[in-house]
Amino acid sequence: MKKIFALTLLMLALFVSACGAERSQPSADINTLCRAYLHGDEAPLSKIGFTKESYKNEVVGEFAKALVSSSGIQFSDEQISKLSAAMFGIFQRSTFETETVSENGDEATVKITMGVFNKGFSEENINTKMPADVTNLSEDEIKDAFINAMVEIMNEMQIVKNEDIFIECEYNTEGKMWLPKDLSGFGMIVVKTMLDMD
Repeated sequence: MKKIFALTLLMLALFVSACGAERSQPSADINTLCRAYLHGDEAPLSKIGFTKESYKNEVVGEFAKALVSSSGIQFSDEQISKLSAAMFGIFQRSTFETETVSENGDEATVKITMGVFNKGFSEENINTKMPADVTNLSEDEIKDAFINAMVEIMNEMQIVKNEDIFIECEYNTEGKMWLPKDLSGFGMIVVKTMLDMD
């Protein structure tokens, strides 16, 4: 999953930056990446062959699969698609501000102040959304109930606090854009912070 995030972010970075002739501010470039990555901004996504819908299904879908993979249960494509739509809803409701903390030559530190959603994925919370008696349900009905519970939880999640994360960046002379030094970890740290995941 980390590879998909990294590849998508790298492609976004290279195509978003291709238009800029002047050296940009680190915070502006990281903000552009966050907008494309979290809000699914159409302009940069279209340059790498994604529509908002295909981005939701392919990239956010991978995150949704990872979210439920720990259960050890195989979910259908339709169930994962439903979960992806709810996850993308969280991504689109996310808030963030970027600020350049330091810049020295081709290196910089950017602070991202992320809106953090309340923790909703506790076993107790999921159980309260599931039917009280599942003994008469088929395996598929139980899976549907689980996905419906997850979707309901995601739809109810609200931003409850802000948290700062600091991203070490370097200027990419080919793409003429500031990029996170750890591009493969960038997407994961942003999402984990946003969802208050350990």
